[in-house]
Amino acid sequence: VQEDCVSYAVSLEAATAEDAVEWHDNIGARLRAILHQRFGEGVVFFTTYMENLSLK
Repeated sequence: VQEDCVSYAVSLEAATAEDAVEWHDNIGARLRAILHQRFGEGVVFFTTYMENLSLK
C-alpha cells in the first residue's frame, strides 16, 4: 500500500441471502459501474457473503 492510499470498506445487511444477491446483482452493479467510471482502476470491488452467528 502506498503512503497516499486511502481505503474504504462498506458492509451492508440484508434480511435474507437472496435479498443480498438481488441487491448485489442489480443496484450494486449500477453503483459499481458509477464508481468505476469515476475512479477507473483506482477502485477494486470484492464481495463476501457472510452470516451473523450468535455467540451464546
